[in-house]
Amino acid sequence: GSTLATFTSLVPGDDLGYSIAGLGDVNGDGKLDVACGAHLAAPNGMASGQVEVYSSPFVSCGSIVNYCLSNVNSSGNAATISAGGSTSVSTNAFVLQAAGCPSIQNGLFFYGAQRQQIVWGNGWRCVGGQVYRLGVVPTDNLGGAWKLVDFTNLPPGGTITAGSTWDFQFWFRDPPAGGSEYNQTDGLEVTFCP
Repeated sequence: GSTLATFTSLVPGDDLGYSIAGLGDVNGDGKLDVACGAHLAAPNGMASGQVEVYSSPFVSCGSIVNYCLSNVNSSGNAATISAGGSTSVSTNAFVLQAAGCPSIQNGLFFYGAQRQQIVWGNGWRCVGGQVYRLGVVPTDNLGGAWKLVDFTNLPPGGTITAGSTWDFQFWFRDPPAGGSEYNQTDGLEVTFCP
């Protein structure tokens, strides 16, 4: 709910931010860049629009890799996990996202330092070893969920530091599916940086 970055338009009233896209680090300054569409700008005549590229405050570093399997759940989809924001521990702006889950069900993101793939409920547990919970979050009407990971307020023993690699997964209730009535997303391995 807090502002992560603000970009000021070059031309007042051009509707900067009407469309946006992440670009990675295109200018080599070590920070993620973003393209912002300004469809009401008129550099080449009325309604010609333009795109402005800005360097964000987020450091471009770390790796994010999906692994493991996820089984189809009662939504008709196999749920997936992804990440947004930054893998830099100094920005404290790392967001976990789940999609393809049943709507309006409780779930929770959890993480650990090991990969595995064992049957668990109606799916697979992809995170092994000591597991740390990030708290209960509900899925929305579209079967999505998200959680901002606060690096300053993590479970004891689950400290995320620069250079550390952790595996993440989302567990969710799924009573309409029967069986164990719960399932999981695939796994996500993340290496964090300063």
